[in-house]
Amino acid sequence: MRKSGKPADSNLFAIDHEAILAVLKDANWKLLQRRDELLAALQRMPEKLQQSDQIERASVFMTQLQNAVSECRDARLSDGRPFTMASATVKSFFDDIDGPLRTALRSVKKSLTAAALKIRALDGGKSSQPIGIDSRGNEIVTAAIQPLPPRQPGGGIRLEWAVLGFERETLDLGALRPFLTDSAIMAACKKHLAANGPHRLSGVEYAEAVGNAP
Repeated sequence: MRKSGKPADSNLFAIDHEAILAVLKDANWKLLQRRDELLAALQRMPEKLQQSDQIERASVFMTQLQNAVSECRDARLSDGRPFTMASATVKSFFDDIDGPLRTALRSVKKSLTAAALKIRALDGGKSSQPIGIDSRGNEIVTAAIQPLPPRQPGGGIRLEWAVLGFERETLDLGALRPFLTDSAIMAACKKHLAANGPHRLSGVEYAEAVGNAP
């Protein structure tokens, strides 16, 4: 059976990355120049600020750096907008293919699930077997779905557990600890800091730092 579609290194769109880079450099030469000036100024700044005039100049320098970062962000968004629009066009095209297929897949899965549950009910639980232990130490029991009768092709139907939702108030967050990413935990810690202030959450290290210039 012939497979459709392009390989991972598809050359459907021949993009000249070097040409794009050259255009970006030409359009943003002032940003590049400003970057070099600020980095050179950083080399002249003393590592330890001990005098009031040094602190004042460093504060002005910090504002200049923040403004440069802001200008770079705005330029990135502006120059990247055509690529974002092109990406959205590609996404929309494949969504028109993927969307209906996913809808059909959900419909078929729903029908198969209903059939599997019906077979289980008719089976009377005779093939029920424990497949795990819940947070309270109780066995989680399911039934191995028996193959359909020979006149119905397709063999057996395999059911899998899925998470449909959760209740925040009763959710055992401790049990989820090994599965939470560091970035997710850090984001939650930052929100907790913003809402409650520092030193109110065990296991978190706090430190003061200069914020954005007003």
